[in-house]
Amino acid sequence: MSEFPGLQPETPEEWASVWTTDPERNIIRVGRELARALCERGVTVVHSPTRHAPPMGYFGAYTESRKTAQFILKEYPSIRLLLDLHRDGEVPREVATATVPGPGPARTAARVLIVVGTGHDEAPQPKWEQNLALAREIHLALEARYPGLSRGVSRREGARYNQDLLPGALLFEIGSVRNGMPEALRTARLLAEVLADWLRQELGEAPAPRAGMERGGAGRP
Repeated sequence: MSEFPGLQPETPEEWASVWTTDPERNIIRVGRELARALCERGVTVVHSPTRHAPPMGYFGAYTESRKTAQFILKEYPSIRLLLDLHRDGEVPREVATATVPGPGPARTAARVLIVVGTGHDEAPQPKWEQNLALAREIHLALEARYPGLSRGVSRREGARYNQDLLPGALLFEIGSVRNGMPEALRTARLLAEVLADWLRQELGEAPAPRAGMERGGAGRP
């Protein structure tokens, strides 16, 4: 994610310019805000700021991120949700943006698309129906609290997004290249409210407040 909401990329060079490795201006910053907001609500969070693109390129990112996810799940086997955050690509601003209530005046926020992969022959995804059921629950919860914030649930044939690792694995597309960082951060805080409430219902009680954990390193959280 980068802060170029007015840019209209057409050439490969222009598309490359909407990417940034600066963790204060890309999706890592949004993930950190989501983790912080969840921790404020008593949810223990493991946030990985690892960048998974080079040297394999973006098409190899899921191979590398799988190692990180497997490490986290091995270290913390009680994890209930495994969240993968992205910024969507060329989606018009009017599609990718919602207006949400204050406090104070209504503000704009980046809309959320929840993505579930069904896998394919070489990469089976036996948990996709569980992932899909969870995605629909989160979508309905978002709509109930902040109507219009969710863009719905997208089921993707032929992909699995490492969601075979956990029934609670989901991919969130937060906004698009047309949204600025303040809108994405606002959405992260709103999404944290909904996810924390879902976890409380699943556990039957509010999780005990604890600080989040953040680690870095290649192939590790």
